[in-house]
Formats: sequence, C-alpha cells, structure tokens
Amino acid sequence: MDSVLEFFLRGLILVPVTLLPIINPLSSAPVFAATVGANRAIAGKLARQVAVNAWFVLVGSMLIGTYVLMLFGISLPVVRIGGGLLVAATAWRMLHHTEDDDVHAVAAHDAAMLSDAEIVQRSFFPITFPLTTGPGTGRRGRQANVRRVSAVPLARK
Repeated sequence: MDSVLEFFLRGLILVPVTLLPIINPLSSAPVFAATVGANRAIAGKLARQVAVNAWFVLVGSMLIGTYVLMLFGISLPVVRIGGGLLVAATAWRMLHHTEDDDVHAVAAHDAAMLSDAEIVQRSFFPITFPLTTGPGTGRRGRQANVRRVSAVPLARK
C-alpha cells in the first residue's frame, strides 16, 4: 500500500513541475487581460472555461494525440511550427494595433454583455490553444503518461 501512495504522491508532484514551465501562465496573461479588459466577472468565467478546455486538451493529447497525428500524417515538428506561427501572428497584432481608446471602451462594454456560449467560444482560440496548451504541453503530457504507466507498481501476491 505504501508503494501505491508513494506512486500517487510522486505523480502529484511530477505533473505540475513538468507542465508549469511549458504552460507558462506569465506569457498568457497579456492575451487574457486584453480579452477580458477590467471586467472581473467575465475574467472569472473565462479563466474557468480556459482551465476546463486545457484539461480536455491535455487528457486528449495524452490518450489519443499520437493516433490523431498519425491519422492525418502530421509530424510533431509541423505542429510546433504551426503553433509558433499562430503565437507570432497574435503577438504581431497585439503590438501593431491602431485602435483608439473609444474603440476599446466600446469593446469592453460589449465584453460585459457576453453570454456563456460566447465565452466558451472565445476561450479556446488563442487562449487555451496554442497559448496555454500548445504542442509542447501535449508532448510532455504524453511523455509523462508513458513514463508513469511503465512505472506502475504491480500488486504482490
């Protein structure tokens, strides 16, 4: 019983330590802040939805990610390049926008009126994928899963 508890506790420590540098919440914060503005109610709903989306992306990539890539004939370097291009395009738009403060005020007012369905729709791209859970996160999740499954202690008779 001690080995199973030790196995669980190691996994409880391993997963956050492995994924936190890849998820990098500090890099996602500016995009998140630009999306919700100063509205705390929308920020809470959006953060909760991003967390749910990220959980599904991680579990999906751990369980079927390799098979989906093989099905479409896509290699992991291609996914990395595509994710990098999406992040670069988003950053470029953030750096070079020319909207006035009046436009931002109207957008913030409109954001306050978002329904739950619109929050769910806007939460996936670009906040959940590729910023929060991109190709690197899925790869680490699959690697951690393979290592954890191969190290499962067998019950002794």
